[in-house]
Amino acid sequence: MSRIESSIARMYHLRSIPVHYDMSDRNGNDADGDGRIEFDCSSAVSYALEINLNNNTETLQQALPAIGYAKIFDAVDGTFDARRGDVVIWAPRDGSSSLGAFGHVVIMTGENSAIHCNYGSDGVTENDYNYIWNLNGRPREIVFRESGVPVPAPAQSEFDRILDVNTRLEVSQKPYYEGTLTTDYYVEAGPRIDSQDKEFLPAGTRVRVYEKLNGWARINHPASAQWVEDKYLDDCTPI
Repeated sequence: MSRIESSIARMYHLRSIPVHYDMSDRNGNDADGDGRIEFDCSSAVSYALEINLNNNTETLQQALPAIGYAKIFDAVDGTFDARRGDVVIWAPRDGSSSLGAFGHVVIMTGENSAIHCNYGSDGVTENDYNYIWNLNGRPREIVFRESGVPVPAPAQSEFDRILDVNTRLEVSQKPYYEGTLTTDYYVEAGPRIDSQDKEFLPAGTRVRVYEKLNGWARINHPASAQWVEDKYLDDCTPI
């Protein structure tokens, strides 16, 4: 039997037991002694794929490629052509962590159906995929497919490269960008933490960057002795 068919068959087996949903006692061994066999969404999918049951929705994103499942889609409100056996991880729309109640994982049983261990039904159910995706607020979808073609990493724009705190920028007569200080800050006289403290700038101050060196940004003038840690600049816009 193929891994795809085996994984789906093992999910059907969990449904037939039937298992219950629990995010604490999640390894199917009734560790809490309540007489119930319990899994959560990620331990059930891990069981189905015969990998470590301690995986969660974050670690699965590394564990799946290790067993030949390539990430073929990762988007908010995008579309993908689902196939039987695809593993779909849901995550918050803002790109934050999917751990705990903020994420979920299912295995597709067809183009429009998925099987999963879920809190709402206290166990394993097979549902219309689009229905439950909409019901859960249309979360970000991260899709893994056995022997799939990996989704290409997004190309880094030149502005993204310039904003990277590790990028070094030579002194320029024209500012590279403007940013907002995210914290109250005493400007340093040089690009070092032990440099002399200078004037105080409150959080929310807009500054212009003329040079970057070792994670520090020279601000306000190309020859100024005014430096801030680049990591404290946000809401940056090119000049």
